[in-house]
Amino acid sequence: MPLNISILGLDALGASLGIALGTLDPKVLDVGRPRITGWDADRKVRETARGRLAVDVAADDLATAVREADVVFVNVAEAQLHQTLLDIGPHLKQGVLVTDTLAVKEPIIALAQRTLPSTAQFVGGHPFVSFKDDSVKGMSADAFKNVMYCLVATPANTPQALNALSSLVTAVGAKPYFIDAAEHDSFAAGAAHLPLLASLVLMHTVSHSPGWREMQPIAGEGLVATTAL
Repeated sequence: MPLNISILGLDALGASLGIALGTLDPKVLDVGRPRITGWDADRKVRETARGRLAVDVAADDLATAVREADVVFVNVAEAQLHQTLLDIGPHLKQGVLVTDTLAVKEPIIALAQRTLPSTAQFVGGHPFVSFKDDSVKGMSADAFKNVMYCLVATPANTPQALNALSSLVTAVGAKPYFIDAAEHDSFAAGAAHLPLLASLVLMHTVSHSPGWREMQPIAGEGLVATTAL
């Protein structure tokens, strides 16, 4: 039987993951080419992902999307995560591997432990990947090539679950990086979140200056580069 992988949330990241996994050489994984099921709250996004072959099946609802899944990638906004985990919990198979793609890990892992059934294996995940177009249309089968992909385990995780997720990450070309949740969050804050915050503050400050209109013609590469985020 093929490995059934479900991806919940088909933006550029989710769709890229789908097409990268779905187009693998059958010899890359011991189980052969996986079968990819995708779900998104937006019907048009589901249809686009299916039309672009990012998924084999586009499920209309979360229960259908995860019922047969061996691995579930939860790729939804943090505000939707709690409800999504509540919705999929009753429909997960025993022993299913669940992971996420969000940029913080400690609160997400705690939420998953409170919400998901004890028969599920939850491993935190965070691929350091970015897209010029965050929509499904910005997807790329090569998006994960040489990308650092953080994996955050807990004492409840089995070696089999960790090896399985690490193999999938490696298969799409990314580099698995096992890290502690608190360490991940502190590193991400300094390396990713703080630069974004500094960029926002700078752009807000200069664009709200009384002289912004006159400043624009002489704004050079320094401002452009520093506020690019």
